[in-house]
Amino acid sequence: MSKAQTLTISVNPTDNNGQFSSVISQYSSFLIANTWADVSAASGTNVVINPSDTEASDLNSSNTFSKGLVGVNYSSTRNNFFIMRGLCIIDVSSISRDTDFLPKTIEIDFGDIQKPGANNVATDHSIILAKPSANLFNAIQAAGIGYSVAASDFFRIRGWTHSQDNSSAITPYSAEFELAAFINAGSGAIRSGFTIPLNSTAIKDILNNDFFCCWVLDYDYDVRFRNPKTESPSPGSTSVIQTSNFLIDGVSRSVAVEGVKANYLQGGIKPTSVTKERIENDFTINSFADITDQRGRLNVNGVIADQIPYLLGVKGPLSLRGREFANDGKPISTTVDPPRTKKDSKS
Repeated sequence: MSKAQTLTISVNPTDNNGQFSSVISQYSSFLIANTWADVSAASGTNVVINPSDTEASDLNSSNTFSKGLVGVNYSSTRNNFFIMRGLCIIDVSSISRDTDFLPKTIEIDFGDIQKPGANNVATDHSIILAKPSANLFNAIQAAGIGYSVAASDFFRIRGWTHSQDNSSAITPYSAEFELAAFINAGSGAIRSGFTIPLNSTAIKDILNNDFFCCWVLDYDYDVRFRNPKTESPSPGSTSVIQTSNFLIDGVSRSVAVEGVKANYLQGGIKPTSVTKERIENDFTINSFADITDQRGRLNVNGVIADQIPYLLGVKGPLSLRGREFANDGKPISTTVDPPRTKKDSKS
């Protein structure tokens, strides 16, 4: 048995095939208070919206830098808040759309992280990937890499209504990812990043479009609309969850860093054209001469059987010498009854 091939799209400046954008609702004056309700609504006293974009081609691999991706912050000394929502865009047009051999799994490695913060948050505090609203999704598909994020994009999340719990309203592209536990398990100013598997909704959108785009959202404060001032493990104390990620491979302050990657398991070995006739003009029967050409091998969840069919005239996995396969594509050990060798034999 052999596994299907794992392929990778690496975001890089030459291809300019990836982008990190962010929209931050925060204090307009660092020293003045604001409220969680106003920051969540992106309006009100001492609230300003700051959009920004970083394309792969904006970066130099010999001296690259990280980009803020997702975060929520409450400062007890200044009594103010900010919310950062990240937008990730990757060119996925190189992924095969062959319906017989579609990718079995796709995951996004969000690159190494620099000086992440997780202070006074629950140990299982999470982030989540979510689908953009229809108008934002379509705008990104039209613009591709180079889409210029706007302040109004802060709310352009599929199903989103501000100032309420959106945990059941958004269209998730992933399960919740426990960012706080990930951050607290590591150490160092620059450390390995996190990888998030995509769900079937995200994979379907990838296979139907040239660009994968997703929001990276704080789940426990932002999506659920829970005030970090009152809902943190130590209410009233400063509460921070934040990460800044590297978009491309390179060197940052003399440290080698890894950038964003889309990893996918490409399934299947496609049948090739038949090179021999099954029966020649001289009545020679080509039983096995072209058998590999005639049949694609069994593919179950990305696991491929190397052995070609054995019984003449029976196509597919039933002819693999009596072998049976579990749902994960691995063989089940079986004993095949031998053929009868005596006339009228019962055994």
